[in-house]
Amino acid sequence: MRTDPGISVTRVYLSIFFIAFVMPVIVFSAGYRYLNRAELEMEETRLLSQFEPAAAVLDASLNNGSFWCRQLNEIFASGATVKEFETGVAALSGKYNQKLRYVVWQSSSSAIISNFPVDDKHAIWLEAGQIIRGLYNTPGGKIRLQDDFLFKKLIGPHLQGQRFYETFKLIGPRILESDFTMKHPLVWVNCRKEYSVLVLLPPAILGKSHGIRTFFEQFFPDGKSQDEYVLTSGKNRYTNSSLADSEIQYLQNRFLTTGKKILSYRQGLVFGEQLSEGCFFMVVRAVKSSQNTKAEGLFALSLFYFFLIIARTFSVTRLSGGLKVNTSIYTFIGLSNILPLCLLILFTSQYLAQKYLVLIDAKRAESVRFAQLLEQQFQNDIERFPGRVKTVIDSFRNELKQHSLTPEIAEKIYDRLVEGHIFFHFIASSSRQVLTDRGFYSGNHFIPLETTNNKLVLPRMDDLVMKIGSCFVAFCNRTPISQNALTETELVADTLFRKPVDEAMHIFVELNGKIGPLGFGIDSRHSFTDLLSVHSPDLGDYLGIYQYDAGKNAMDFMAGTKRERLANSFGLKVISFRGETVNYEGIASFSGLHEIPRVFARMTEYPPLSAEIIRLDGRDWVCSGYKSSVVNGHGLLALYPVDEIKHRLQGERNDLIILFSLNLLIVFAVSFFFSQMLLGPVKWLEEGTRAISSRDFTYRLPDLGNDEMGRMARIFNEAVADLEELSVARVVQQQLQPQGKIDTGGFDMFGRSITLADLGGDYLDYFESDAENFAAILGDVAGHGVGAAMIMAMAKSAILNSVDYFKTPALLVARLNQLIYSTKTRKQKKIMTFQYLMLNKQALSATYANAGGCTPFLVNGKTGKVSELVLPGAVLGAFKKGDFREMEISFVPGDALVLYSDGIVEARNLAGEEIGYERFKSMLLKNWSADSEQYYNSMVAEYQHWLGGGEPQDDMTMLIICLRGRNG
Repeated sequence: MRTDPGISVTRVYLSIFFIAFVMPVIVFSAGYRYLNRAELEMEETRLLSQFEPAAAVLDASLNNGSFWCRQLNEIFASGATVKEFETGVAALSGKYNQKLRYVVWQSSSSAIISNFPVDDKHAIWLEAGQIIRGLYNTPGGKIRLQDDFLFKKLIGPHLQGQRFYETFKLIGPRILESDFTMKHPLVWVNCRKEYSVLVLLPPAILGKSHGIRTFFEQFFPDGKSQDEYVLTSGKNRYTNSSLADSEIQYLQNRFLTTGKKILSYRQGLVFGEQLSEGCFFMVVRAVKSSQNTKAEGLFALSLFYFFLIIARTFSVTRLSGGLKVNTSIYTFIGLSNILPLCLLILFTSQYLAQKYLVLIDAKRAESVRFAQLLEQQFQNDIERFPGRVKTVIDSFRNELKQHSLTPEIAEKIYDRLVEGHIFFHFIASSSRQVLTDRGFYSGNHFIPLETTNNKLVLPRMDDLVMKIGSCFVAFCNRTPISQNALTETELVADTLFRKPVDEAMHIFVELNGKIGPLGFGIDSRHSFTDLLSVHSPDLGDYLGIYQYDAGKNAMDFMAGTKRERLANSFGLKVISFRGETVNYEGIASFSGLHEIPRVFARMTEYPPLSAEIIRLDGRDWVCSGYKSSVVNGHGLLALYPVDEIKHRLQGERNDLIILFSLNLLIVFAVSFFFSQMLLGPVKWLEEGTRAISSRDFTYRLPDLGNDEMGRMARIFNEAVADLEELSVARVVQQQLQPQGKIDTGGFDMFGRSITLADLGGDYLDYFESDAENFAAILGDVAGHGVGAAMIMAMAKSAILNSVDYFKTPALLVARLNQLIYSTKTRKQKKIMTFQYLMLNKQALSATYANAGGCTPFLVNGKTGKVSELVLPGAVLGAFKKGDFREMEISFVPGDALVLYSDGIVEARNLAGEEIGYERFKSMLLKNWSADSEQYYNSMVAEYQHWLGGGEPQDDMTMLIICLRGRNG
């Protein structure tokens, strides 16, 4: 088998192997490994975001008392009516099979609702409800001693009513014990506008594991979670993991030494965090290994098997011949670009997934920075606090100089200072006068300027502050102090500061004009002191002790920054909480607000390291915040809608889609350019082939350059020039054929030659030799083309120059033999069969000579007889001298003489069968007609039918002479 010139089968197969196998395997392997690594990183992020918040609440779940406290607080928060609360408590009791007793006090009436008898102590229970309501309405207030005894008598001997607020505080709520021996019930209380409630729980509940069981049910539901957990708490271990004890200990040590929260172990990831000393939590998640080569190997084997099938089924020549040039260009350019493009799309999808996580974390950091900015603004307000106070006090300097501290001046100063939410003591040095944020004291007389809840305790505190303040002024003015006053001051210093008097005085000195912490008793606030000199610059007349009410000022600050918090350029919504109260301003209409207290409960004073996503109002929000280190008990939480991040990524995704589309357009444009650049010359060649098919041999291709196409065009033009010469030769050959009818007398003659090529090798001619005779000639030159045409032309010329031999066919044939033999060379060895027939019009007879031609048949249609006229003779040009003879043919009515070339008897059908002489004779008899032209057409039709649509294998020439009669 011969391949196309210029095509290396090996190179083509290697190229196809590289493009169709090696490149896809490399791309698949790189993409698969990248996907595994990216998926592993994303799985680490998912594992961390899922179980880091879970670990934050796990410690509380380990304490079953805290768990029950949270459960009751959630039921209370969601129960707007008493009926809803009772339903929730009943469901909680049934779920954990615990008997809970409760008492409910409605705010609108004095009725008591309970699930156990309280009628025998109805009045006491009613008073207990009033005490709880009063304690709730005054956060930080103290309970009276007799009220504390009431609860001890009613519930348990060790119950401290002062601690009731611990059950409903937002951060770290806890159940209260009423008896250290655990014989009396545990206590939980809470209040809201509509009702107050107290729940009694069995003390044995502290030894249960409801909290940890609920935690595992929430985060590791049976049948839905494939994660394994290990929780070690002291000597207890809760686990569903198959890890051995040694493996668990190994992982714990790795977490502690590396400080990481995510580790790779075997075929999975492990999250781990130490909750407290002796308490460790781990989660094991199985993931696909990035080193797994099974998929890569399977892909390579499948592709290689497919490649072998294709290579075995299609050969290079069939593949190249079955594709159009432009299709091939588009295919190979497309393959070379689509594979990298697919890889780029793969990387881009991972990039967008990673960027989503990056943007989430960026919003977390931005939220923290924004909250820190707000806190810094508030811190700046605190720093400006001394300046504002001094400005107020300095404005009263002249009045104090003229009138001292009168009740009227004290009230004016009070009004100015309380506007800034300040706790203050303005102490006069010359008398027992002190102005506080509660009122004005002058001697033993108290003028209240603010309604107080307990007038017995608070003035006593003011008296202590006045005494130590007066002592400090005396020290500064170097005024003598009596021993009794000094002793009393030492007692006051120990009471207020738990320090000696000299250290207490040093505190006042350090705070003179500067912000610092100062507390009386358990309270510590941002404070400063100021010694005011009115009469003499060397003597202090008044000592001001000013404490910043951070709680109230923080609330004012939040109100003042409402627009900045809720409608800022960052798109953040910042909400705050104070103590147990959450300020839902800006999101109050949202559903799912019960998630907010849980987030606040997990907050610390340190910004979170990872973002948390919660669902509010049907949308996901990134939330991040922390408890304030400036204002105790306050915190900030910033919310950002995840939809905005997705919208931003959608914009980038659309841009990338446009970029990929442009890339595809460029690929198609490049393919189109190359196809046009390559197919332009091909189209010229196509036009040339159309011209040739229409036998327009004057068509010439333009100059297509000096490349392969240009050389091909020049070769094409040369070939067309040769074809043009052949066309001329064909015209000449056609002109050698008989051009018109002749007088055949009593005969009817018709013949045609059907050539296989432009220049055939069959020779058909007839002409009138004289008034009584005409000649008929049929020859067949071996081969086709110009050489055969030249031999035929030479024979035609020789016959025309042999007039003397027309009536002696044998001599004429011998003369032609000598001529053709003399023209033979080593390169030109053409031979020719030749049949010559001289017919006499009058005698209705013929003289016939044959030189290797097919034996003619004499067919009589009337008798149905077919006679073969056998006259042996060598072909012309075979021998120098040949023995040629002639024979006489007599015609009777119904006779038809048929001369033919071997192209008809050797014609093969689609099955490869020849017509043969016997079948040919049958065809002659079957199609006999007295009309020679009709006879000829019938024979040609059956000849075409025999071919069955196939191509003829040789020239076909046939001449039929029918006897017509003497009178024609």
